[in-house]
Parts: sequence; structure tokens; C-alpha cells
Amino acid sequence: MNQQTHLKDHKKISLKLPLIIVSFVILIIIGFLTMREPERKFVVSVDDMQKAVLQRNETIKPEEVLKIINSADESYRFIDLRNPHDFIKGHIKGAINIPKQYLLADEYDKLIKDTSKINILYAKTHDEACGPWMILKQLGFNNNRILLGGYSYYSKTGTLAQNISPKDYLDEKPKYDYAKVVKSVSGSAVIGSSKKKKKIKIKRKKKKKGAEGGC
Repeated sequence: MNQQTHLKDHKKISLKLPLIIVSFVILIIIGFLTMREPERKFVVSVDDMQKAVLQRNETIKPEEVLKIINSADESYRFIDLRNPHDFIKGHIKGAINIPKQYLLADEYDKLIKDTSKINILYAKTHDEACGPWMILKQLGFNNNRILLGGYSYYSKTGTLAQNISPKDYLDEKPKYDYAKVVKSVSGSAVIGSSKKKKKIKIKRKKKKKGAEGGC
């Protein structure tokens, strides 16, 4: 009886197994057919993106921005990528505040897709605007420019375009004097000093003699 029962169970499982596999395959196919395509796709290859970054043709100088503002050129639009707090404290006249983390949010979708104007992206520094520019570039939007120097440099120049020097916003200067920091941490030691180091004599302790005698 046990063997017959076992054979019957085995037959039931062998009959159900193909149905389970077929059902699983059908579910996968349905999933692929009903799956939504991503709303945004990168259309620029890695090589083309690298060339665009190295060429730096999609940047704009602070002195050019001043000319745009003074001439009230409506073919440009300023997008401030900083947080609302910094935007309220000060921003370029007529700029729209879109914090960089919300650049692709639905509420700004219409504005980003509007290619009738050239968007000048800026943040505190121009490095902070590079990421958003690269994303928009990869999505196929070619009407965006990066403000060199960022708002921190622009706010210092004011309207004195004649005092602006490209060296001020293109040269990368280290934030800290690393040589000075290393020197202060290491005390009064001088790197590359020709002074000979004093030899330190190590005194070895004499070994104690073992106790004489035995069991």
C-alpha cells in the first residue's frame, strides 16, 4: 500500500510540475509586456559626454552674464540650483530657484523641456552645477550652460565687469595649506633635514639565573 501511494503522489507531482513552469513563464511574459518604459532615457554615449566635458564649450563667463543682465536679453534664463535659504539671501536678478535634487521633479518638467531659452545653471561654485548639467546633457537637453565661478564669485564682482579676471574663477586653489598642516602635526621636524639622527642605546636586562636544585 505504501509503495502504491508513493507512486500515485509522484505521478500527481510530475503532472503538476509542467503546469507550474508554464504558469511561471506566462507571468514573466505578462510582466515584461505591462512594464512601463522609463520616462527619461540617456541619449548621449559615454564617449560623447567625455568630449563635451573636456571641451568646456557649454560654460559662460561672469562678464558675459553681466552683459546679459544689463541688456535684459530674454533669450537666457537663470536657474539657481542652491537651497531656498541661500536663494532668499541673494541671487542673480530674475533667476528661478530649483534646488538640484528637485531638478527632474514633475513640477519643473515643463520648464526643463522648454528649449526656447538657454538656461544658465549656477550654484555656490561652478563645480556644484556640473552634475545637474551632465544629467540634462545626457537626457538630450543641449540648451544649458554652466556659470563659471558660481554665485560665490559672481556676488563678489557685482557690476564691475572690468575688474573680472579669468584667473580668479578658473584657477583651482587648494582650500588648505597641506604642507603647513603636516608640519604642525609632526612638531618641529623638518622634512628633508640633513641632520643626523641620534642613535638610541637599548639597555638589555640581564637574565636571571634559574633556581638551583630539583625535586
